[in-house]
Amino acid sequence: MLYGNVARGFKPGGFNANELIDFAGQGYLPEFLDAYEVGFKTYWRDLRLVLDGAAFYNDYTDQQIGVQLNQTGAGDTIVAIPGITNAGQVDSRGFEVAANWRPTDRFNFNLAYAYTDATFEEYVQGPSPTAGPDSFALCGVPEGQTSSPQIRAEAGNACADFSGNGVPKNPKHAFNFGALYRAPFGDKGNTWFIELMGQYRSKRFLSEDNLAWMPSYTNYDLQVGLDFDRFSVIGFVTNLTDDDTIRSAQRNVDPGSPEGFAPGRAVIAYLPEPRVAGVRFIYRFERF
Repeated sequence: MLYGNVARGFKPGGFNANELIDFAGQGYLPEFLDAYEVGFKTYWRDLRLVLDGAAFYNDYTDQQIGVQLNQTGAGDTIVAIPGITNAGQVDSRGFEVAANWRPTDRFNFNLAYAYTDATFEEYVQGPSPTAGPDSFALCGVPEGQTSSPQIRAEAGNACADFSGNGVPKNPKHAFNFGALYRAPFGDKGNTWFIELMGQYRSKRFLSEDNLAWMPSYTNYDLQVGLDFDRFSVIGFVTNLTDDDTIRSAQRNVDPGSPEGFAPGRAVIAYLPEPRVAGVRFIYRFERF
């Protein structure tokens, strides 16, 4: 089967809600996504092979991004607030392929690979809060949409322009695989099985500045079990190699390192679950 698909997504705009009562410069635009995909789904009977593939292109307009904004408060003080701003354009393109091969009644293999290139084609947070109207016009953002000195330093320019950088938390390469062997156990239709599963993810940028990233990792899980008519007994080991590579992290603030009114930058990184071994018992109730 060959197919193509075109779709549009919509997310409404709004205003950043905070302690300030002046809504000027705190609105953000609705987000639109135009998604295009073409692909194929095939079954090769003689090879006992299922092979699927697709190529996609996602075009975001005014994508809503969570940021730290500096706004003018009472007495012309600069107040740091969390908020949402719009990235003018974000493009995500790539392809994916998936295969399931069953060479015999006892063996089953599956593979899946995805390549994704996601880029901020246009993303400007804004100049200093004290910048004049000409600076906002030069940066191409509404007057009042500003950034902190730290954000501008991370961007390396006065407009806090991150255009051309990769979208955070997005692995360029993702790979899943599995191998299953299942055989009869006794002569009453019961079976035993052993299955190995794995996942690979390439490095992922932590934020829009692309200055920090999480490293690539590979994870393996193993399970062995017995399947009877009404119940199953399964032994399992997750994170088989006890890999401790950081897989999840988020940018945060560091109260111990203030930047004027606003705290400095910090990163919270989460260790993965260690190797865990156990046994599962599953009972299937009779359907009435």
